[in-house]
Amino acid sequence: AAAAPPRDGARSVLSVGSVALWLQVWVMYFCAMSSKTDKAWTRDHTALQLAIQVGYLARQPIAAMVLRQEGLCRLLTALTFPAEYVLPLMLLLPLPPPLQLPIRLPAMLGMAGFHFGIGLTMELGEIPWLNISAILPFLPPAAWELIDTQLLPRLRKPRRGPPVRVRRARPRGACRRATPSRPPIAADG
Repeated sequence: AAAAPPRDGARSVLSVGSVALWLQVWVMYFCAMSSKTDKAWTRDHTALQLAIQVGYLARQPIAAMVLRQEGLCRLLTALTFPAEYVLPLMLLLPLPPPLQLPIRLPAMLGMAGFHFGIGLTMELGEIPWLNISAILPFLPPAAWELIDTQLLPRLRKPRRGPPVRVRRARPRGACRRATPSRPPIAADG
């Protein structure tokens, strides 16, 4: 992989692999967005309601709560277009390092929230979690630095109290009786 010279401590990588990853994510969201041409998506904004009403897709009880809120269903359906068009564009645009964090981090959080919400209301297996993991490589280095210096130390707070000792109980002589004795192997030579 050919690396561009470091700028502000960040390193950009442009290779066939990075372009293929970018293209894969772009195609995924572009196809998802461009397939939503029915009036349930574009005019009536009832697509989420209709999807949740399909019994095998609904994840209870959250789907039932969302389904009772007709206005919320319409709003979430209407927000699907920006979530699948604008947010990936914000995430995938080549940006100079000073603009990467303020543009890509909100896009990433919005997309993760979008997929998390889908995963809460519909039974789609691993799809929402795979989509979230597909966009993780596009987080800018500054976001990873924030995670490393701000978030992880808070999660690693020291435990209070005495250390816990773990002892394994073994019946007396159990290993000696179960293992036949063999003479040591002599080395030739």
